[in-house]
Amino acid sequence: CRPRIGESFAVVATEAEGVGVTFENRYAGKTNRNGHLLISSVPSYLPVRFSLDTLALSLDHSVEATERRAAFARGAGAVVRMPVRKARSVTVLLTDAAGEPLPPGERVTVNASQDLQTGWDGIVFIENASDDMVLEVKRRSGPECKVSVAIPDDISPLAQLGPFACAA
Repeated sequence: CRPRIGESFAVVATEAEGVGVTFENRYAGKTNRNGHLLISSVPSYLPVRFSLDTLALSLDHSVEATERRAAFARGAGAVVRMPVRKARSVTVLLTDAAGEPLPPGERVTVNASQDLQTGWDGIVFIENASDDMVLEVKRRSGPECKVSVAIPDDISPLAQLGPFACAA
């Protein structure tokens, strides 16, 4: 389908195959094996909305932005980037030395870079988990402690690991 005179076009780039794309709240199609979808007949000079159908993605995918707005010059085309990447996310159950779950709100640092907090029942949600992680916990009441966590290769999406006893 060729754009009419005065209209523009867009290529939505997700880097993932089969991602559903909407254009101005109307289904536009799914990305091809290269992660691209061509949308023709985009109105010129008006900010238009492109969005992704994230509900159809599997649990092991991560999306930087689910929506973008863009305006194009007359007869122009552009790439609208909304990367979808594979991500290995896990939940880790942390306990104290007595085997009791850590209380919610404890500060957890993963590999000295990612700052998180414990949730209820000592659970910590970690996005983009590496193969081997060191979790340092700064406790509000009690000494700081560390836990080493190794993630198996055959892990399922959003797997729960643990419990791991946090030792000083």
